[in-house]
Amino acid sequence: MARNPLYETCGVYALICTGDGSIYIGATGCSFATRWAAHRREQSEYQYNQGGNRLLRAAYAQYGAKSFRFIVLEIVPCQSTKRYLRQRERYWYLWCRKHWGKDRMMNVVERISLRH
Repeated sequence: MARNPLYETCGVYALICTGDGSIYIGATGCSFATRWAAHRREQSEYQYNQGGNRLLRAAYAQYGAKSFRFIVLEIVPCQSTKRYLRQRERYWYLWCRKHWGKDRMMNVVERISLRH
């Protein structure tokens, strides 16, 4: 099966839990495919109650790995600075928070740091 060239680019993405409609906003300086693979590896750790984001872990426990969808929100040139990438992540986080609602956001921090 051929890979989608879109997933070989960098930028801002969303993980959407179809079980409850909650959303996580993230950014990657590597390819979307690489980041999605990392999220799937993290999800396998969630079953042992380990791993990073407690809200993603709770959604995984309740709805399972198959309930997560990876959506590309914005392509950012891979040569962009980390600061620019964080600015775009912050923009999408605030946009989704406004339109999805604060209670449906799975990001642990409410303010995305530009120095991350």
